[in-house]
Amino acid sequence: PDFATDNTLIIASDTGYLRKSTNGGTDWIELGNPTGTVIYDMAIAPGASEIFLATPSFGVFYSSDGGNTFTNKGTNLPNEAINNIAISPNYATDRTVFCTSLTQAVFRSTDSGDNWTLFNSGAVVTVQTSLLNEMTDLQVSRTYATDQTVFLPVFDGLFISKNGGSTWKQSQTRIGILTGLALSTNFNTDQKMIATTYVGRGIAISADGGTTW
Repeated sequence: PDFATDNTLIIASDTGYLRKSTNGGTDWIELGNPTGTVIYDMAIAPGASEIFLATPSFGVFYSSDGGNTFTNKGTNLPNEAINNIAISPNYATDRTVFCTSLTQAVFRSTDSGDNWTLFNSGAVVTVQTSLLNEMTDLQVSRTYATDQTVFLPVFDGLFISKNGGSTWKQSQTRIGILTGLALSTNFNTDQKMIATTYVGRGIAISADGGTTW
């Protein structure tokens, strides 16, 4: 999140090995395979020293030293894959992290992942396809400190919370079935987002925070 000043990137291979660059990708440092399995998603806190990894078998792994060492933070999480993880942009003060599991969403931690609470979003696994993970993405508003907005795109629609994940509302998305979501870097002023959709249905764009597409 501080790439403009720290030039830090972290990538994961398809077998779970991590590499880190602090000069925009010119040189890389090997961080090994800290989870012993593949990595479904990762989130880096502002400052780049704290890193969260979502894994298929062992919950969430956490590093407080820029990826040199990791510990498991799976307390209160189900015994199934954790497939998405996202950090509050205001993490330095609110210590808030969100994640989803293979069948449940959304979990929230306000103590850097030490404890997790499930807030039922209403999103369900439809089993309509075996080709993709139905909990496809998780995004936190860049102005979360003031608007408390979290987005959960799933195979069967888009769910939005405007109170930090406590309650959720499903938004109209039948223009296409969502597989991914990205927010504008100026989201706080332009409310724009772009979504990818399933099986060649193209992309969808919203300019009102996901209300219409």
